Amino acid sequence: HHSGRDGHGRAGADGVDQRQPDLGDQWQHDGDHVVVDQRDLVHGLERLDGRKGDVGYRDLGRAGGEHHLHAELRGHRRHGEPERDAERDEGIRAQAEYIRPYGTSSPLPIFERLVLGGGYSVRGYDLRTIGPQDPNSGIVIGGNKSLLFNAEYLIAVGGPVRLILFYDAGQVKDTGQRFRVPDFITSTGMEVRFFMPVLNVPFRLIFASNPQRNGVLNYSTGQPEKAFRFRFDVGSTF
Repeated sequence: HHSGRDGHGRAGADGVDQRQPDLGDQWQHDGDHVVVDQRDLVHGLERLDGRKGDVGYRDLGRAGGEHHLHAELRGHRRHGEPERDAERDEGIRAQAEYIRPYGTSSPLPIFERLVLGGGYSVRGYDLRTIGPQDPNSGIVIGGNKSLLFNAEYLIAVGGPVRLILFYDAGQVKDTGQRFRVPDFITSTGMEVRFFMPVLNVPFRLIFASNPQRNGVLNYSTGQPEKAFRFRFDVGSTF
């Protein structure tokens, strides 16, 4: 499905806002997903100042297949005069996913199970490190349902550089397990995001504090995740 990616927009030398005209709701239907995008396109790179909704359902057939439901709401609100360097944006995302096999068919394969962690979900942790673990090896095997919340405050520093304050929280549960507030894995901190003009892709330096990290292991060391992490990543969270 279509996913908007962060970019950087500001006025040109003549002080004119370079946002493209509002073309109304952008509707897309891609087989199993319906997306409505009400955000403005800024500088041809990112969609801000509006909302985006994404609801998907995937049915992989009754021969050992599964149901997969995905629901997501995200949005940014833009503040400040476009010709000034003090542009700032607020962004928030709420996402829920649920997947289950048909009837009494075989368990979900590990590559279909849900996990979190990494720059696209909970920033202070390595990719695919948040979720139910194998009790013997400690390897994350994933679950069948997840909740994810992201909030960020973006400040245009100058040129293609942005300073972003963020808070992320998420949890993954397996069949028969319930979501609980104390089980949320959280991360908060600051990132510096800058854009390569040729590649048109954001590069990120992430400084994260991980206050609620119970049970999460560092992917490289296999040891419990640290309270503070510095990470490099590419792309944007939402």
